[in-house]
Amino acid sequence: MTSSGYRFPARLPTGLAILIFTAASVLPPACASAEPVFGRRYPSARIYALGSGFAGIIPDQLTDLTLNPARAWDAESFTINYGFRNPYGRSLPFPAADEDLELDFHTMNTSGTNEIRLFGMSAWGWKWAIDTEWRLLHKDMCDQSGSNPIFRDHMGDIRFNMRENCTINDDNYFRLDIASARRIGDRSVLGLRAGGTFRYYDYKRRRRISSNLYYFDGDTGQYSMDMKWSDDFLEDEAMKLFSGYLEAGMTWKDSGELVLRGGYAEGTRIQDDYGLEIDTDYDSDTGEIEDYRYRLVEFRDDREGDTWRFSAFAKKRYSGGIVILAAGAFERGSYESNWRDSYTHYSWGRFGDLQIKDILLYPGEGIRTRSEAVFRMGKTFALESRIDLTPGAHVNYSKQRFEESGNAAIESQTFKDDVLSSFESCFPISFERKESRTELVLPLAIEFRPASFFHLYSGFGVTFTWNRSVRKSTFLLQYGQSDDLPVPEEIETEDNRYDSGYYATLGFSLRYREKLFLDMYTGSDIVPERITKYIIDLRYVF
Repeated sequence: MTSSGYRFPARLPTGLAILIFTAASVLPPACASAEPVFGRRYPSARIYALGSGFAGIIPDQLTDLTLNPARAWDAESFTINYGFRNPYGRSLPFPAADEDLELDFHTMNTSGTNEIRLFGMSAWGWKWAIDTEWRLLHKDMCDQSGSNPIFRDHMGDIRFNMRENCTINDDNYFRLDIASARRIGDRSVLGLRAGGTFRYYDYKRRRRISSNLYYFDGDTGQYSMDMKWSDDFLEDEAMKLFSGYLEAGMTWKDSGELVLRGGYAEGTRIQDDYGLEIDTDYDSDTGEIEDYRYRLVEFRDDREGDTWRFSAFAKKRYSGGIVILAAGAFERGSYESNWRDSYTHYSWGRFGDLQIKDILLYPGEGIRTRSEAVFRMGKTFALESRIDLTPGAHVNYSKQRFEESGNAAIESQTFKDDVLSSFESCFPISFERKESRTELVLPLAIEFRPASFFHLYSGFGVTFTWNRSVRKSTFLLQYGQSDDLPVPEEIETEDNRYDSGYYATLGFSLRYREKLFLDMYTGSDIVPERITKYIIDLRYVF
């Protein structure tokens, strides 16, 4: 085994390998995400550059340790690895019967996290690995650009304008897991891992705009209030997520692996939107209010739930160099959702008096199930001592189902021209959604070693996907003719989408005496414009 992976005797012509590497390097990039079936963590920068579909297929110390705690036994020396990650969004889904609302509650979509891994430590006959990842963000800022405290127009009228945007944002994430491994028997290793994550997100934004117009009377030389307008909008969104997991893994005879994992997650989300607009017009002669309009819109979305998850994967390396990996996962969760949407309008003056109060309430509860299966295979061909080519195949199938039900309530009151009209209704709502995704990827990974201190990585793949979605909703549309009982009506829709495409990935590695390593995934540009946008691993082996 070398630092770049296992070697196999299969050969390809040098010219053909270099041509493939060049072609893959100039093609546009695509999202190279880790498979959700493998849990919460992410492969190394090297595997991202070669194509994340090769996680578990191409030997890589960081990725293999991420997938199997038994790989902590493989570290021969104490190693420190610093990683800068751009993790892809993780979610604890809290759907809602109203399809205009989000189906997923995103809880992990940070723009960059820091990671430190320590492995190769020995104690009590076990080898240990500690992995921690974090992000800390706090913003508190106000912007008053666009404000114009005083402005006089050509008529001599004075206008005061004020604009203010204030934001308070906390976005904190922390993960810690500890893995240990020891040999059992002559050629088998047992590994155990325990860990958890915590995410806290709080975002508050307030936008205030006001405008006062004063009318100038040239005859008297006096100013009087002509118009006053204000708009106050407040957005508040808070999320919390906790998850914990236990994992057991084995390796045997240097060719087989098996991992079992169980986890639990619970989360809450609250969203409050508040908008208030007030218009006031004054009589220029008397200075008294002649028109007044008040509009208040409020929305609150409150959700909480939990999820249990179980997954497993097995891998086998055959003597001919072919590696086969199969994985599966199952999730089941329950949740409660409660949202309130209200509108208040009040106006009087030249256009008559009007009062409106509308409220829509919807408490609901539901369950979600999700299953996934992954199959991968690949084989590495060594071309002399400078180039490794790994073709492969990747198949992923996932299916999830949402079921939610509740009783919605509507209250509406309108007062106009001294006439009050009101409406109240309570009716059942149910919502069911089934989604499935089938993906086939034919990837090719290329590792080129022009010098001992510099390696180039590239990945290319052709993708074929089929997405299917079936929605079924039941809600009240009309009343029965005989007994005036509500008659639910069921509506079902189905969407199918077939798609194909390709992706290309790039990266490189700098090495110093097999002690200091800098691996970098750069997307499609070998020299990125902003390093912080990509994935970095900086590793030192003692």
